[in-house]
Amino acid sequence: MSLRLQVLDFIHEYIAQWRHSPSLGEIAAAVGVRRQYAHQIVGNLTASGLLIKIPGPRGLRLPQQRDEAVQLLRSLGWNVDDRAHEATNRRLMEGPAIDYTPPSAIKRGSSGHGKIRRVEGGW
Repeated sequence: MSLRLQVLDFIHEYIAQWRHSPSLGEIAAAVGVRRQYAHQIVGNLTASGLLIKIPGPRGLRLPQQRDEAVQLLRSLGWNVDDRAHEATNRRLMEGPAIDYTPPSAIKRGSSGHGKIRRVEGGW
């Protein structure tokens, strides 16, 4: 079996057992190579779409995990953009997310103190 397949098999088994990805050091030790070479193999697997790399020390994911997550999100009513690999829930996003009044829309008394009132074009 090729080294590349050994790495991929190890990652699959590790994630199945521990529910998170192995570190590069663990991958290297499992297949008997230096950490730098394990990093190169993981990079090749990621470039070929057999692994997904997200930021973080244990940031390897399997494409199947992404597909299962997308399917679950859709079943819960989320809209998932396949091209951007992002999810949003339109129902929760309707309306303003925060109330914010820019300083230019606030008019104060001549001394800078006193009542705040809305000016034309604000709020």
